[in-house]
Amino acid sequence: MGFQVAAREVDRIIVVDVVGRLTLSDSRTQLRDLVHVFTSNGHKKFLINLAGVDFVDSNGLGELTRWLLRCQASGRRHEACPCKGEGASPS
Repeated sequence: MGFQVAAREVDRIIVVDVVGRLTLSDSRTQLRDLVHVFTSNGHKKFLINLAGVDFVDSNGLGELTRWLLRCQASGRRHEACPCKGEGASPS
């Protein structure tokens, strides 16, 4: 499966649903571009739903880190839902 990203608004929170592989070759800049559009429009609360992500490489981790830093620098609130699968939650 490739990479898909979609956004929806729930109670003034932008929920970004990410599905597939978050990698250099699959995700490119889709996540960054989507978050940029919403931050430019003044949205302040974001949640990135990673439940549909089955693999993250170092470039994907970099994209998530850039998103986190951009939100922090602009005073926006951010959260991330955990990934599914093995090792997704402490036991």
